[in-house]
Amino acid sequence: MIYENGYKTKIGSHCLLTCINNYLNYKNIEIDETALFLKVKGYNIKKCNDGKIRYSVTLYDHMNEVGVPYEFFRESSRETAWKKLRELIMDEKLVILFLNASRLKYNSAFKYADDIGHCLNAIGFDDQDRVYVSDGYIAGFKGVAFEDWIEAEPLLNAWEDAGFSYVLLNLDGIEKKDFLITEQMIVDCAVELQKNNLAVEEEILTSIDSLKKYTDKKELELKVLEINKHIRVDGLIFTRSYMAKAIEDYVQDKQLSVEYSNLCKEWNIISCILIKLVFDNSAERIDEIRDKIRAVFAKENEIMNSIANKSK
Repeated sequence: MIYENGYKTKIGSHCLLTCINNYLNYKNIEIDETALFLKVKGYNIKKCNDGKIRYSVTLYDHMNEVGVPYEFFRESSRETAWKKLRELIMDEKLVILFLNASRLKYNSAFKYADDIGHCLNAIGFDDQDRVYVSDGYIAGFKGVAFEDWIEAEPLLNAWEDAGFSYVLLNLDGIEKKDFLITEQMIVDCAVELQKNNLAVEEEILTSIDSLKKYTDKKELELKVLEINKHIRVDGLIFTRSYMAKAIEDYVQDKQLSVEYSNLCKEWNIISCILIKLVFDNSAERIDEIRDKIRAVFAKENEIMNSIANKSK
């Protein structure tokens, strides 16, 4: 089984990309996670069935199109899922499970996950109904990783909540050179971010403006948490984190790198200020947040425009 073959879990910045990257490392294809993000064009956006815009880095249906081939599967029942998982692990398949994070037990951070999706690699099992898992991204103020045995029961509960869905990676023929970062990749990301900001900004500001109509505190709290979750989980912050790393490592402009890194931190500040609206949703307070969000997008567009123009 894979866990017996020198596999090592490395800490990453996003659960799905970290799962893929840990399998790449296992196959001796050591790349930077930022390169993987740019390769799969995780900065693209998509309007989902619930009407919300999400970044591709948080979706699982586009990797084949951009050079990280995998197949998506679902099992129909707990019994068939458990049987299939053991078969895949025994055959040393590169399997990534999609789970409901709030049902996982091996880190206290999952208690606050609130039905957020999560991924991990399943790389071993034993005769005591345990599964050996690799989780290179557990959300928190400081990233941590987990690689160890866990009981099958809570894992199956979390997997069942995600419809027993999983993917099998196919890394045959993929080489490190396939993930080399070029200036054009960063320019493409900058141009696309700037273009996507039109729709993303409009969506967020519309949600912020809607807070003015709430008079019931509980309803207001639920809406604020919904907006905050959308900002934190659906790719906005992840995307900017990867872009900041790309600018730092590959754009020869330290001032620009520092400016963008500081700008990314503004989203964490906005996220914290949003929570305060539960206690004060006055029109003035909402307009203050609205103006701050507009200013952050405007500054980002300015920086992205500078990056795009550097290549001309």
